[in-house]
Amino acid sequence: MNQRRFASLWLHPQPTSAAQPARHRDADVAALRTDLAAIRRPHSQEPAMIRLFSLSTLSLALLALGGGCLLAFGSIGSTIDEQGFLHEPFALLPIGWLLIFAGALLAILAGLRTLLRAPRRQAR
Repeated sequence: MNQRRFASLWLHPQPTSAAQPARHRDADVAALRTDLAAIRRPHSQEPAMIRLFSLSTLSLALLALGGGCLLAFGSIGSTIDEQGFLHEPFALLPIGWLLIFAGALLAILAGLRTLLRAPRRQAR
């Protein structure tokens, strides 16, 4: 169907007349429903794949950042100044462990999501 004609039928519906029987208008409506279904189908499947991909990517990024924090804590080290005060990047420890825990939790969730969706894909 010509896109211009399609747009004009959609925006300006014409009344049924003797020149255009109702069956032609019904065929246009059926074609429109088919076109809309084809347009909607890829978009409804896309976000789930993007979410799954970003969930596993985010978990890997959090694990890497947590490991980096712990490595930075070890490489920076700690010192004691002349007055006896301890100087160390202590904040890197809880931040690193928190990032590692969050990354591991997201990795488990991503794995479970993949396992739960696998039987549905095989059934199709």
